[in-house]
Amino acid sequence: MSDLTTLRLMTYNVRGLRDDARAVAAVVAAQSPDVLAVQEPPRGPLGRRRLARLARRTGLVPVVSGRGARTTALLVAPGLPVADARAVRLPWRPGRTRRGASLAEVAGLRVLVVHLGLDARERARHLELLLARPELAAPGTTGTGPTAPGTTAPRTVAAGAEAGAGGAAGGRRVPLVVLGDLNELPSGPSWRRLGERLVDAAVAAGGGIPTFPAARPRKRIDAVLVEPPVEPARAEPAAPADPAGTGGDAPAPVPARGPRFLRVARARRPRDTPAVPAGGGVAGTGGASGGTGEGGGAVDTPAAAGAAAPTGVRVVGSWVPGGPLVARASDHRPVVVDLLVAAPREGAPAGRRGGAA
Repeated sequence: MSDLTTLRLMTYNVRGLRDDARAVAAVVAAQSPDVLAVQEPPRGPLGRRRLARLARRTGLVPVVSGRGARTTALLVAPGLPVADARAVRLPWRPGRTRRGASLAEVAGLRVLVVHLGLDARERARHLELLLARPELAAPGTTGTGPTAPGTTAPRTVAAGAEAGAGGAAGGRRVPLVVLGDLNELPSGPSWRRLGERLVDAAVAAGGGIPTFPAARPRKRIDAVLVEPPVEPARAEPAAPADPAGTGGDAPAPVPARGPRFLRVARARRPRDTPAVPAGGGVAGTGGASGGTGEGGGAVDTPAAAGAAAPTGVRVVGSWVPGGPLVARASDHRPVVVDLLVAAPREGAPAGRRGGAA
């Protein structure tokens, strides 16, 4: 048995919190994500402390940060069931940025956070290494990728849950979601490679607008991609790049949601409550296509996107917040996606937005 849970996912390149850390926190808090995928988290001697401060200001908990995660981090809402949180080191060459990825199973989703490089060959190499990992192997295939040092074999959120993305338990698969800064347009090879398996959530929701640079975005290089089959909900219009009524310096308003199909809604946790995982939570690991972009070119989305969704994944909405505050916070605009997910019934409630039997 499973619960239908609305999860809000957000991906955000915060540029090391070098521009305006308080503005970044305000942008995130205004969207109230359940899962926050961070690219370019603060690093250095005080990096983890600064990321922890961002987590407190936004009511989230870091589950992957630092060390092997390098250019990524993963934060989640307290109380979400999390398993197999790990940092993944990626190979590098002198003169280039040391990159990594963040990986965890969160509330019925296999979440992968990426920050691909500026060099096309490096992007392709890193993407293949990640997609070849056993826990990320496509259904019907066997992953042969390397395992990050110090990590263990995948475990499940609760008894009866699936152990890997390609496996099955009780007839349920754990769908993969990739969030991150891809550093290329949707017409690029990395988007196409991901599009062989994943659906661009923004396009599935009827949107897909530029995210970079934040002040005057011209390129769409940030994305949330979901493993099909995905059942797109009634399309919501994406939030305008600079919504009216922002008050000149207020975060962009959160678009109204589509039908929730939920019977129980839990109150949002007050923002001044300390960010402590429910029941002890999950400790940090000690460590990180569719559509058209500038210059034309489209990536085909799989035909299965409109099919019934045995895993329960449904794109409820997608938008890109804008406005003066977003422009001041970082050089990227975030991407926010609401998904309706069939989460495991056993264990902790799967999200701040409630669930139904």
